[in-house]
This record gives sequence, structure tokens and C-alpha cells, in this order.
Amino acid sequence: MNATRPLRLLPSWPLLVAVAAIAAAVGAVAASSPALGLLVVLGAAFALLMLADLTAGLLLFVGVSFLEALPPLVPAATVKATGTLLVLSWLATLAVRRRGVPSLVAARPALVALLALFLFWAGSSLLWARESAAVYTDLTRFVPLFALFLIMHAAVRTRRHVITLVLVVIGGAIVAAIAGILVPPPPDADAAGRLAGAEANALAPVLVAGAVLAAAFAGMTQRALAVRLAAVAVSGFCIVSVVLTGSRGGLIGLAVALLVGLAFAGRARRTRVVPVVAIATALTVLYVIALAPPDLRARITETGDGSGRSDIWRVGAEIVKANPVLGVGAGNYEARSPEYVLHAGLIRRSDLIVDRPLGPHNIYLQVLSELGVVGLLLFLGIIGSALTTAAMAAQAFARQKDEQMELVARALFVTLCGMLTAGFFGSWLFHKQLWILMAMGPAMLTLAHQRSAEASPAAGLR
Repeated sequence: MNATRPLRLLPSWPLLVAVAAIAAAVGAVAASSPALGLLVVLGAAFALLMLADLTAGLLLFVGVSFLEALPPLVPAATVKATGTLLVLSWLATLAVRRRGVPSLVAARPALVALLALFLFWAGSSLLWARESAAVYTDLTRFVPLFALFLIMHAAVRTRRHVITLVLVVIGGAIVAAIAGILVPPPPDADAAGRLAGAEANALAPVLVAGAVLAAAFAGMTQRALAVRLAAVAVSGFCIVSVVLTGSRGGLIGLAVALLVGLAFAGRARRTRVVPVVAIATALTVLYVIALAPPDLRARITETGDGSGRSDIWRVGAEIVKANPVLGVGAGNYEARSPEYVLHAGLIRRSDLIVDRPLGPHNIYLQVLSELGVVGLLLFLGIIGSALTTAAMAAQAFARQKDEQMELVARALFVTLCGMLTAGFFGSWLFHKQLWILMAMGPAMLTLAHQRSAEASPAAGLR
């Protein structure tokens, strides 16, 4: 029971002193600027809530981070500050009630070992990387992302936590899509006519997640009809928004998610899923062919050179050939890629490599070129662990006759397949949405095992 109570960080009298000091400071600020005072109050309340309850802090962090695909909406500094508060809340939780916090180290030691080895290998690249600062930068980004596995495992302890977390993810996808519609794209050739403009490729995988998870809610027969219809509408809205992004990687990820969904829906549900997937596919194709704006249709249907992506991949392949085992060092792709332009043959968009170097537009090529085969194998091991635990959680919940949790676990597996497929076409290795969803798999499997353990003694008593 103690594990589910909000965390009390301070005794009563220090807390009162702190609140009084904060109130005095806020009063002084509000006297000179009421609007700024209101922002300070909201920020303080936000911070206190995150520090006081780890689960609430995680939900707030997820809600904020799912808007990271649109920097004009939520500055990167806000997401980083929220992540820092979440880590502090987790550390405080461990310090105050260590015995009541589920341990990922005990539950999934192999996964923890993979995470630790990946960080060790990335840090070791300091020995051969040309740009040491880039290695340090990548390490400061990997550490909090990997910490999400530990935090998720400690914070998600009940089925209500899981359902709420999924709703936050769906809500984040909806808000991000609406913001992409309302915020006009910059006057850039690649962004013209696309939902969210230049950030469309980063937004598309988020919308794939929203579409699949909302479809799972629509399939929950225990839910009220109005809720299921609303979930269908949300799923359809996310699918349409994926098309409007004009992201070919997002569309391919969505197609893979639909196919995996057919295979992984479960034998009893497959007859219901097949017509839904067929209708969704037909409407999407019809829109692209007959209704989409000409610029958007051309971007989706005409492959061309992928706006320079094929040239970037060609250069990335040359980096891998020259550095197959060690790579060029974490974060060193952009700094080293100009050296390999001449080795890649005919390059049409050398400006994307020399003048304004871009990432490899492929998360697997990024890991392989920077950390070599060793780093890629460790990365694939982490991905495999996330997918395996999600699938195992679905099977465990199916044995428990828990349809809602089974559907969520199946939807999580399908979502990850779609997002990881889209990762072949985007440089969003450090986007938090992917790591949040990967971290859900181990947490859900532990929850399923705990419920099985709790049910066993009860069955024995009967």
C-alpha cells in the first residue's frame, strides 16, 4: 500500500517554511507583473506535483514531451526542465521508499545490462572520436532516455496508470496534430504544404502512435459506445494527419503498423480488424490520389532522390565501410561526413553534407556509422527487449482474461513496429516519444507478472 501513496519529501515545518518563502517571492513578482506572477505560480505548482508523486510526474513529462515534435509550441528547454524534475522525483522516491519501488534491475537484468553496455560503448568512443564534445553531448542525451526505462518501471504500477499513460500519449498526438495545422509552415521548399512544415517527419511517427493506440481503445468492448466512437474518430484524425505531413517514412510506418496489427490482433479479433484496415487503407489511397493538394501528392507519390536522403545514405554507407567496428564516435556523423563525399560517387545534394551537414536520416545508420557494429547490436538488443516484453505482456494479460490491458499491450507492440519502421527514414534517435513507448513494454510485463502472482495465492485459497 505504501508504494502507491504520493511521496512526502519534507517534514511539515520545512515544507511550511519553503511554501512561505515561495509565496513571498511570488507575491513580489506579481506586484510588478501579474502575468509573470501567474506563470511563476503555475510553474511552481507543476514542479511540486512532479516532485511529490512519481507517477504524476511521469504523466506530466509524457504530455509535454509529445509536443517536442513542434519546437515553436514547446521550447526544448521546457522539456529538459520537466525531464530534470522527473529524474529528481525518481531519485527522491528511491531514497524515501526504496522497498516499495519495483526494480527493473531485478526484473529485467539483461535489459539493464544492454543499456549500461551501450552507454559504456558510446563513452568509450571518446578514445577514437575526433569531436570529443559531440560524444559528451550524445551521452547527456542517452542517459536520461535510458533512465526512462527505470522510471517507467517504478512509476507504472497499476492498470489505471497504464490506461492513463496511453490516454496522455493519445492526447499529446492530437494536440501536436492540431498545432501543426494551426502553425503555418516556414517558407521552405521542403516544408510547403505539409502539416507541421519542416518538423513533419518528426511529427508523423507520433501520429502513428496516436492512431494505433486510439484504435485499441475503440476495440475495447467494455467501453461505452460514445467512448469507442470518439476513439475511432481520433484514430481516423491521426491517420489523416499522417498523410497531411507528407512524410513518406511516416506513411510506410503506418502501413507496417496496419499489417502488423492484422497479424498480431489475435485470432478472435482478426475478423473485426481486417475490414477496418481495408477501409482505412482504401480511404487513405483515395485521398492521396483524388483529394490531396498537388504538392503533397507529388511529394508522396514521386520518389525522386528523397530530398537528398539517398545522397546522405550513400555517404553514411561510406562511413560504415571505412569504420565498420568502432564507427566514427558518438555524435560525430555530421562532423565527419564531409570527408566521405568524394568516396560516395555522384552526389546531387552535397550542400546537405558539406555546407549544412544533416543527420543520416536513419536511426540505424546513425548508430552503425557512429558506434559501429558493436553499437548497432546493442541498440537492436534494446529494441528487441522492448518488443519482446510488450508481446509477452499481451500474452500474459490474455491468460488473465483482461481484454483492456491485452489490447493496450498489443497496440504498444504494433505502435513500436510502426515507429521503428519510420526510423529508417528519419533522424529522430533522441526523440523521447520512441523511448517512452519502448520503456512501457518491460513495465507492463512486470505488472502482468505481479497480477499473476497475486492471483495464484487467491486461487489456492479457493
